[in-house]
Amino acid sequence: MINDTNLKSEIGLRIGFSSSLKASRDFNTEQKGLSSGISYYHKSGVYADFTSFFDNQSSPASNQSILRLSYLWIPHKKWTINPYAEKTFNNLDIEYDLTQSIGTNVNYDFKVAQVGMDYSLLWGTKTGHRFIGSLNKRIELKNVPLVNKLTLYPTFSAITGTTDIFPYQYSSTQVDNYLLRLQYLTDDEIRALRVSGKITTEQAIRLRITRNLLNAGGGGDRYFFVGVLNTLEEDNIFSLLSYSFSLPLSFNVGSKTSVLLGYSYSIPIKLPDEDLGVDPTGFFSFSLSRIITW
Repeated sequence: MINDTNLKSEIGLRIGFSSSLKASRDFNTEQKGLSSGISYYHKSGVYADFTSFFDNQSSPASNQSILRLSYLWIPHKKWTINPYAEKTFNNLDIEYDLTQSIGTNVNYDFKVAQVGMDYSLLWGTKTGHRFIGSLNKRIELKNVPLVNKLTLYPTFSAITGTTDIFPYQYSSTQVDNYLLRLQYLTDDEIRALRVSGKITTEQAIRLRITRNLLNAGGGGDRYFFVGVLNTLEEDNIFSLLSYSFSLPLSFNVGSKTSVLLGYSYSIPIKLPDEDLGVDPTGFFSFSLSRIITW
């Protein structure tokens, strides 16, 4: 419980925009996205948030929504502890391995900077672990024309975890090698994979159909089956996955509306046995929030 009689409950409404500048693991070239969300914070510390994401390269455009429930605990003026649970809803015809998570975010405020650590356990058809370490500094610029005060939050963060929380990138050579293996899979081998639980019944049917198409000189859903076959032999190891730098800038418009501008630059780390290099990603973001308190 947060013991502060001055705290108030509030509802937040927001809309945001982001523009990816370079291709990488999680972005397509020239991809642009919108997001909208609503959050509720109770003065006791209980917090709920629902966010939907839209982008210009998906059909339907609304491709993902995330529900987050959490609790903000401030045991000391320098410490904040935030346990949470998340559920991801995917609207695209794509099967995601990790759709639920629970975790805790812990932050300690030094005089010169704030240090944070976030751990989450993710699960769905697979299970993954993710750690995010961060270092940030709050810088206030006062007496700024028009907005009176600007706040900067330069941040460095690094993500480590099990390798299945990020998708692999494949070179054309890897694709050809996996498809060559697929052509020689027998019905008994596919059935054994399904019975052992390594693939679903739907995946087994699609594997068989695509194998037949390949042997007949046809095509098929190439990258889906590359991913399925890679999953069967993949060692899920713990690794440094990426690190990033960001520079958010915020200011208020009146007492209830806030604007957040930001630039982020993420550098993925090449995963073990990953044949194709991964490029850094830079993107700008903008969000507008309106707070209602009582």
